[in-house]
Amino acid sequence: MSLRYEDSQVRITNVVVGPLSTNVYFVRCVATGQAVMVDAADAPEVLLPLCEELTVGDVLTTHGHADHVQAVPAVRKAGHRVGVATGDAYMLPASDFEIADQDGIEVGRLHLHAIPTPGHPPGSARFTLRGSPGRVLG
Repeated sequence: MSLRYEDSQVRITNVVVGPLSTNVYFVRCVATGQAVMVDAADAPEVLLPLCEELTVGDVLTTHGHADHVQAVPAVRKAGHRVGVATGDAYMLPASDFEIADQDGIEVGRLHLHAIPTPGHPPGSARFTLRGSPGRVLG
């Protein structure tokens, strides 16, 4: 796992998994220890222990392409809720909630903001972190 960014409120790490070397990000609130995983790409045998170690609650997806959602069934089975951008919900066999354009997502004391990025595929979303300029995931 690699450290991608850290400040007084957040620690963002990532791991690369799967045959297409897809990035999976972990966004962790420094104050509370709560975290979210962005893109359950592949390799649940790698991701699930990290979810436990990092106190991951929900899992967010940036888009529904297979290389970003292969581990979704395993993380749902392990008890994590999976959210997907409304426009890509049809691409997943199952999810627990939809993320609408401009939705806010709370992770401990952090506030992530969903930004629509249509085109890869049409329902794609990215996430920005309030209070940490320039932090964009997805």
